[in-house]
Amino acid sequence: MTKPTPIDHIRFGAINAAIWANQTENGTRYGITFERLYRDPDTGKWKSSQSFNRDDLLIIAKVADQAHSRVYELQTLERNQSRDDSGDAAIAETQPKPPVPRTGGASAPMRAKALAEVSR
Repeated sequence: MTKPTPIDHIRFGAINAAIWANQTENGTRYGITFERLYRDPDTGKWKSSQSFNRDDLLIIAKVADQAHSRVYELQTLERNQSRDDSGDAAIAETQPKPPVPRTGGASAPMRAKALAEVSR
């Protein structure tokens, strides 16, 4: 039996986020773990901690933002792949289409009047 490994990492300085994929009946669920890397002063070996200090908090926020974006990309890729695999193009056709931008708002004579006043 192999030890599970993260599918991706996001790292800024000593702060690292590991992204894990967990297969469920409803598809893949993603989990994220955070750690701070440091070098043990006695042994010189790299270690990690799940304890953070004040100066780590903004970096954690940046790493969390990047991890969120990466998970969203992975979910989108998985969704598109499952659509392609099922061959069901009808699903895409039933998705709501974005609204078409309306033109103008003011009538043509009002726009002409406004343009004439601006050009004076």
